[in-house]
Amino acid sequence: MQNDTIEKITDFIFIGKDIEELDFYNLVIVLGNNFYEETAECLSNLVKFNKVDNSSTIIISGKKGSLNKDLESTEAEIIYQNFLKYNLNIPCLLECNATNTKENLLFSLKYIKDINIYRKILLVCKSLLARRAMMCAYNLDYPIEKLDIVGVERDITKDNWFTDAYSRKRVLAELERISKYTEKGDLKL
Repeated sequence: MQNDTIEKITDFIFIGKDIEELDFYNLVIVLGNNFYEETAECLSNLVKFNKVDNSSTIIISGKKGSLNKDLESTEAEIIYQNFLKYNLNIPCLLECNATNTKENLLFSLKYIKDINIYRKILLVCKSLLARRAMMCAYNLDYPIEKLDIVGVERDITKDNWFTDAYSRKRVLAELERISKYTEKGDLKL
């Protein structure tokens, strides 16, 4: 793959901000995922670096995914249990029915009377899914001008996705998903 192609794909897919670039957020929506500990650590860092506090609304969303279907708890519950280990006294709302990105964002709206009252909104999701999450939020009429994303990473990052066949395949599959969901009308540029 040529360097300019790698750069363009990286810039399109991996749009999450680093913690230093983030503002203060009074609404955080965590999209369910199987990076339980990493996601809880990300939430802890948001508190540690004063990006959220007790006045912030945090919604952790996610039903049982294909990787935790044998567990009794939902993704939201597992992430929350890992977050509790940090003893930060930050209240969280758990949305335990969403099975995909669209549902994470749609079902989280049930906990919010008026999304427009929030000054800054942060989505927390896998780094690889950041573009799709943003496009889905836009399609669901989230106020995009108030929205930022922070990515949770484990194996596939903006710095290494192009270095091995498995990671390349995952990123290219994500591009294909974005195309498919955009054609279907679930995502908006």
